[in-house]
This record gives sequence, C-alpha cells and structure tokens, in this order.
Amino acid sequence: MDAVSLAYLPVAVGLGALHALEPGHAKTMTAAYLVGIRGTWRDAVLLGLSAAATHSVVVIGIAVIAVLIGRQAFAGEASWWLQVGSGAIVILLGSWMLWRRLARRHTDVKLLHLPT
Repeated sequence: MDAVSLAYLPVAVGLGALHALEPGHAKTMTAAYLVGIRGTWRDAVLLGLSAAATHSVVVIGIAVIAVLIGRQAFAGEASWWLQVGSGAIVILLGSWMLWRRLARRHTDVKLLHLPT
C-alpha cells in the first residue's frame, strides 16, 4: 500500500465532517426533537452518534449498490427519486412529531382543568 492510499481515509473523514456541517441533514429537526423531549447533553450526544452512524451506513450501502449495478442506475431520474423520497420522510417525521406534541399538550391542558 502506498502513501497516497493511506491518505484517503483521513481525507474522507475530514470531507465527511465538513459535509455534515452543510445545510440540511435534519439538524433543525434533531434540535426540535431534543427541545421537545427536554433532552440532556447525553441525549444529544447519543442522538448525534446514532445519526452519524446511520448516515454513514446508508451512504456506504448506496455506494456499494452503485458499484455493483453500475453508475447508470444512479444517474438522472434515480437521483431525483432519492431526493423526493428523503424529503417525504422528513415531512412525515416532522408531521408525526408535531402531532404527538400537540396531542400531548391537549392532554396536559385537559388535566389542568379537572376539578379537585
């Protein structure tokens, strides 16, 4: 193995870290979730680590599939469907979280008005 090959991993990790700082990647939804559950630092660290691991596994899986079936499968229309699918998942998760929060608030308000 030559020296250039050994440089690939740290460069890939660095570029991945910079990529994670870009807009998107559900940072707002994650922050809203932590605020909603009144999360602690421990919750934030565990959520961040699990999100990073899941993201990495998915990206590696897509790369392996792309290598196995060829580049043509991920060109053009396939990329568009991946974007639409991921956007739909974010919208569904956000809606579900909002619905749960509003339902819980409604229950909390009812409990405040019970006669004692």
